[in-house]
Amino acid sequence: VYRTRAKQCLIEAEYSMPLPADTIFTNAVFTTLDADTPRVTALAVRNGRIVYVGDDPAPYRAPDTRTVDLGGRYVVPGFCDAHLH
Repeated sequence: VYRTRAKQCLIEAEYSMPLPADTIFTNAVFTTLDADTPRVTALAVRNGRIVYVGDDPAPYRAPDTRTVDLGGRYVVPGFCDAHLH
């Protein structure tokens, strides 16, 4: 599912006019778990959902979009598991 969404975000950014993101995270190494695009440098979020992963988030930037520079840090996908033992 994640791989499919990553590719969809890249295609969306290339062929359409996306809605602006609330927050864009830049200057990082995001691990995507996608064999074709294993690492990217930016990620955009709108309404709590990832709307873009790639290297050029400019189409998602608006005057009120918050930009967070992650200082070259690595970011990897994680699991949010809501159960107890």
